[in-house]
Amino acid sequence: MPVIVVLCFLLSLSGCASIPFATMAKLSQYDGQSIVQLDPEQMLVKVSVGNSYSLKPNSTRLQLSFQPEQQNSKTEAALSLKQLSKAQEKRSVGFFSPDLEVMTYEFAVDQAGAETLKQMQQQFIKAGHKGAVSFTVETSFDHKDNSEIKEDILLWVDLRVFEKEDYISLIDAAALKVEAI
Repeated sequence: MPVIVVLCFLLSLSGCASIPFATMAKLSQYDGQSIVQLDPEQMLVKVSVGNSYSLKPNSTRLQLSFQPEQQNSKTEAALSLKQLSKAQEKRSVGFFSPDLEVMTYEFAVDQAGAETLKQMQQQFIKAGHKGAVSFTVETSFDHKDNSEIKEDILLWVDLRVFEKEDYISLIDAAALKVEAI
């Protein structure tokens, strides 16, 4: 009986998490060797936001960091992106909630980002391909009208690292608190 309770608790946690457990498992497989094999032409980023907000596409970057084993220093690089598309679609908010209309922006690594990635890959080779790798997507938002901000931003961020792989959900329906500045 206690095992069933613990299992149900873990399943309920995974349903509410903004970063899916499957993503954690998938990303844990990437290492310095994987990064050396990255082809910037295969990498895609999708960012979806609720309809009350819009994305500032020129502010969107893919941040890549690498920390070699047994070293305290970390190498980081911001890969600039170019917008490929912008489309209205529905995304899942949760298991018991209806899908939500969102605006989805798709990006690819641009030429400057590809050059940055190549430089970082050379550093990975020098480090012997061993260490921790992480991906972060950085962006900015606009509120669609000048009315009072009444709701959180719902955000989804997906990353496709290799052409033959599906998108990896980095953030899944995260509610971000917003304050007017």
